[in-house]
Amino acid sequence: MNSSREQPVRSMTAFARGRAQAGGFALLLTIKSVNGRGLEIKLALPTLLDHLTMRLRTLLRQRLARGHVQLRLQVQAEESAAVDMMERRLAPLLALAERLWAEAPAGAAPARLDGLLALAQG
Repeated sequence: MNSSREQPVRSMTAFARGRAQAGGFALLLTIKSVNGRGLEIKLALPTLLDHLTMRLRTLLRQRLARGHVQLRLQVQAEESAAVDMMERRLAPLLALAERLWAEAPAGAAPARLDGLLALAQG
């Protein structure tokens, strides 16, 4: 589509959902809109993508003239990507736990795996 010929949508009621997979992640995008006098945009993005909020708002304002628009993006790591990510987070914690255990006074309890996993997820 030639962008010079595109016109902003003046009124709309719609629903769209799209799925994609990229880089070990599954993405689900949902957009809902209903007619409205002005343009109201509500975005729900994962925290790691908050930096895209203003750009998305700008893009939507360029295309839409009015309506109540809700955009939601969900990102889930596929199992192999989630395991890789957890291993990358856990490795430095395990190294630290081993070093601290070697320097710990007699009678100190070693770090527990469940505690390290909780730290890695945070």
